[in-house]
Amino acid sequence: MPTVVVPRASLLPLGHPGPLRRKPSSSRSDFTGFRERQMNTYARMRAAATLEFDPSSHALLLEQLSRYVPSRYSFGAAGSSLGGGVGPGSGAGGEAAKAWRSPLWTRLGFQGDDPTTDFRGAGVMGLSHLVALLSSGKWPPVTESAWEEVALAGFPLAVASINVTGFLQSYFGVNPRVASPVHQRHRCTERALFEVLSRGGFGPLQSLHADLV
Repeated sequence: MPTVVVPRASLLPLGHPGPLRRKPSSSRSDFTGFRERQMNTYARMRAAATLEFDPSSHALLLEQLSRYVPSRYSFGAAGSSLGGGVGPGSGAGGEAAKAWRSPLWTRLGFQGDDPTTDFRGAGVMGLSHLVALLSSGKWPPVTESAWEEVALAGFPLAVASINVTGFLQSYFGVNPRVASPVHQRHRCTERALFEVLSRGGFGPLQSLHADLV
């Protein structure tokens, strides 16, 4: 997996000593409740980060992603399904995965014709981050010409997005199983994690993902 360099501008605000930091109430009960909410958020982030991708259970997310796969015969923007061999199938397990195979997935930056194999490390969060990125407006307009430029530049969007998700999972310590170049001593500080959890956890993680990609 390629090494990802974290822009300082993306992470410094999380640990900024200014008004961004939320201080708990002086009341012990309020502080206890505040810490419990943070721990609950962290537990939910760990559960989401370690949730393995299953094509039969997460077909809806794949269907959403398939709307952004460029096809010179049937180009699908947000809100329209694609024809031409990309779309949901029936069945469970291996049969469900086979139904999604198409060479068109490589145009979105997947390694092969079966996108489900690329989500093994980052899991469902890798898929949801990619869908959120494509629907956020931060990526160039979803047009055939834009995708041609991306393809010519050799930028594998899907693989890059999934790797960034895995990097963030490792950096914030929510997925110990993911392969990442982040060494233990280079993981986030408690203060940075505090800021992320104080803002709900999932939203800041997704925003960092979009900015890094």
